[in-house]
Amino acid sequence: MRENVSELKSAFDVIIDRYQRDMAFMLNEISILKSEVAYLKERIGAGESLQKTETSWMDDPVEGRIDNIEDAMSQADLNFFTQELFDGDEDQFRLTAERINEMEDFKSVVKEMRETFPEWDESSQAVYLFYMIVKRRFV
Repeated sequence: MRENVSELKSAFDVIIDRYQRDMAFMLNEISILKSEVAYLKERIGAGESLQKTETSWMDDPVEGRIDNIEDAMSQADLNFFTQELFDGDEDQFRLTAERINEMEDFKSVVKEMRETFPEWDESSQAVYLFYMIVKRRFV
């Protein structure tokens, strides 16, 4: 009987640990999403359109240099860009991210993205957000 209780306690501890890790991950994702929502509300409150033009993503400033664009993205960002820009093809997204990380400057990235993905609507929210993260690679 004592062995069964001990086994149950061990199994329960494993479940609790897994649950705590999952909850910590979800709380982190929620925090990131709250920040993104606050940013978008601020932009809307300032009377700005979420539809960005080429000039805005070319000219809007970014802060905080990054070495790898994927590291600067939340899981929600990765899912969003994969669906919106890469037709759900995660491999295409990852290959593109690797290529961008190897490039020398932002203008080269834009040139290559225009050649590789001519169907992208450069005034869309998805392209704007993607390029704003990519720009951080080159500040």
